[in-house]
Amino acid sequence: DCSALVGIASEMATITSATAVAAAESIGTIKVSAPFCRVQGVARPSGDSTINFEVWLPATASAWSGRLKVDGTGGYAGATPVARMAADLALGFVVAGSDMGHAGGESADCTMGQPERVKDWGYRAHYFVTTAAKALTHAFYGKPAAHAYFEGCSNGGRQAMMMAQRYPEL
Repeated sequence: DCSALVGIASEMATITSATAVAAAESIGTIKVSAPFCRVQGVARPSGDSTINFEVWLPATASAWSGRLKVDGTGGYAGATPVARMAADLALGFVVAGSDMGHAGGESADCTMGQPERVKDWGYRAHYFVTTAAKALTHAFYGKPAAHAYFEGCSNGGRQAMMMAQRYPEL
């Protein structure tokens, strides 16, 4: 049950909502093509961290490809990559993304004098998003993802390298 995912615990992350979304509904300006369970949460690996994230799970096990994908972001991030997530959801992925610890678009101002936020943006955000996504996937479908992927361009390429170097087990 989608709404029951609010009770799933993950390392340093809290699930704040879990709602069913119908095909053709919009998330912001992006229209989705398949029904899914939209899970929103926040990770707080430090007292100065606020990493907002989303995990989208295809509505049924038969619609799920058995794969999990975390989508990276370009530039300074500051927004969850919902357009990329919608495209991956249509391919049957459980998909996750985050704001990398700040809601500021293409500005690095949020990092000034905030070393913990620099760590969130630099490498921690995707770790906590991925561990939450894996826990949610297992809880929703009763089994783990067979394969996990990460994709990103521009700064997302750097994010992919940080994930591979720091967290190869993910």
